[in-house]
Amino acid sequence: MNFQRLRSKLVNDKNIVYLGNKSAVNDVVWKEIGNTHTLVQRNPNETPHGTSQDDNVQNEENVPLEPALLSIIVHLSGPNSFLAPDANWTKPTTWCKTIDRAALTLAGTEPKNDQAIAEDVRTAIETLKHFENMVHGKKSAEPKSVIKIDRSTGQPYLKFRHALLKTIEEKTENDTELESEVGYDISNWPTSHAETREALDALTQSHFIRPLPAYTRDNRLLRPDEYKTELPNAIVEVQFTFHHWGYTNDTYAANIISIDILKSSPQIITTPKRRRHSPIEEEESPLAKKSRKDNNEEPAPSKKTRKETSKAT
Repeated sequence: MNFQRLRSKLVNDKNIVYLGNKSAVNDVVWKEIGNTHTLVQRNPNETPHGTSQDDNVQNEENVPLEPALLSIIVHLSGPNSFLAPDANWTKPTTWCKTIDRAALTLAGTEPKNDQAIAEDVRTAIETLKHFENMVHGKKSAEPKSVIKIDRSTGQPYLKFRHALLKTIEEKTENDTELESEVGYDISNWPTSHAETREALDALTQSHFIRPLPAYTRDNRLLRPDEYKTELPNAIVEVQFTFHHWGYTNDTYAANIISIDILKSSPQIITTPKRRRHSPIEEEESPLAKKSRKDNNEEPAPSKKTRKETSKAT
């Protein structure tokens, strides 16, 4: 992976906003789309705060606003990522009352052995903090940020999410292509519990499953059974959109659009350990003892006796 070449390509791509680039703070503004604040790419006639530089220039209200496509290269942390294909949903909880609210989450951190990427991750974290602080009408003192802290290391990481299900009315042509490519749909999606399977079966007429749009280095879509083996500890480019809700608590979400594996997760190779014999295995079995007595044979010497006999001779 040539990071500098890829970084240059991302910085110069007009269709995305690469968050490792410090100028990204000037490339987007918050806009209301429905009942959500969403980051969109800034119109050249707008200031970074979303107001027009010229009172005579108005935003094209009739043009649908599209979320800005944000990008960053990160190391995926295994302990803070939750990648079970069924999101480990088994029953209603305080955080997720129904399975159609379930989501897979990935944690993007600094890689330990690549300072160039690490610096871009730190820049992205500061940029997202800036974006969160830009939102108008913030209500809560402790917002639900996409920037989290690893409890064991104290290091910050970015929380990305991928909704497991959507309604059939929301299904796009791209969703249909992903479903066909991965070979799974809501009827045969892997589940780890009978309760999960039952919950999905109840939604077959109203919802569809959303495969995680994660691709290998040879551009193959990952199967759901590969999420937990291929993604943790890999270096990836994540493209996502950024949203804010402010009902009771200010909540932010980095919704995954695509994941491209740039450097695969190192495979842990385990060598078989030499089997140790327990003292029980060295004792004569009852069946062998009976056979020996029937044939009037002497008992075989133990390992200890063999060594002593060898030394004596």
